Amino acid sequence: MFLVLAAAFILPKFAQRSAPTAASSEPDLMSTHSAVSDKQAESEIQPSPLLNDTRFSEFFNALQKNDFETARTNFLTLSPQLSTEEKTELETQMKLHVDQLATKPPLQPKTPLPTVTSFASIDAKEATQTTTPPLENTDLENTTYAQSSASNKAHLVATFMADVQQENFQAAKSKMLTLTTLLDCETSQILNAALSEAEEKKASRTELARDKPSNLTAKPSDKKLTLPKLVSTNFTVNSTSLSPTGEEKLSQVVKKLQNEPRLSLQLRGYTDGSGTSEYNGLLSQARCEVVKDYFLKNNISQKRISLVSFGETQTKLESDENARRVDIVYREM
Repeated sequence: MFLVLAAAFILPKFAQRSAPTAASSEPDLMSTHSAVSDKQAESEIQPSPLLNDTRFSEFFNALQKNDFETARTNFLTLSPQLSTEEKTELETQMKLHVDQLATKPPLQPKTPLPTVTSFASIDAKEATQTTTPPLENTDLENTTYAQSSASNKAHLVATFMADVQQENFQAAKSKMLTLTTLLDCETSQILNAALSEAEEKKASRTELARDKPSNLTAKPSDKKLTLPKLVSTNFTVNSTSLSPTGEEKLSQVVKKLQNEPRLSLQLRGYTDGSGTSEYNGLLSQARCEVVKDYFLKNNISQKRISLVSFGETQTKLESDENARRVDIVYREM
């Protein structure tokens, strides 16, 4: 903007002084000289109140050298931190220097002066570089398709995990064939591991029941097991760190596991709906891992712990604060 301003003030004056007509007379030259002298007196630059401010040293040094490009760049850099009065003062100083330069006798430049059209082309180039291209219809269609695909994957993962929990392994394996073609390798491995772990636990329970002698006198530990109530520990936004309250709850769970070896745990991770389905799935998995690590550090066997991550698929009707949690579900070994 400053360069265009400089061109608008300087170039017409140079053009007028460098192209006198053949009919000019000596009185005309004298009147012109008088007008220039009056212009010089009018445009004499008064010291700026900002001159001694170190923030503007580079700006004023550039003006003293008639380096308007550097002055313009420095002004644009400083603008976000300047008040309206300071911006007005700097623009006034720029205009005064342009006027003063226009009233000086023209000198033959060593290199050709840039024309107004060159400044316009520079501004047009800058505008082209900083303009964000509009979103095309094809981009909108791709975005809509991606969102729909993510929603379908999230629903399929949720139904898969429900089948695993209900030990409906045949249906879970059928869904897993489809999920393998839709999900990345790492996510597919996590789901396959959850399915395999559930199958192993069921097989282990079946084997123990088959091998258990039926003619032995029942011991106190053989009585029907009453499962404790579900325990939840909450997290802050995008966090996987346990709060002091959460650690206190987990310590109570550890005591129950130590007193009753037939108990096992299923950790179910959830998130709010602020992120993408893929991100929320990974975040809920990470929160489950943090809770699991707490139990492992307190000498709870890894065989007694299983993980399920639901992301935001089952918390859409809950508040965000309540949705960011891991549920600890007691189960019988």
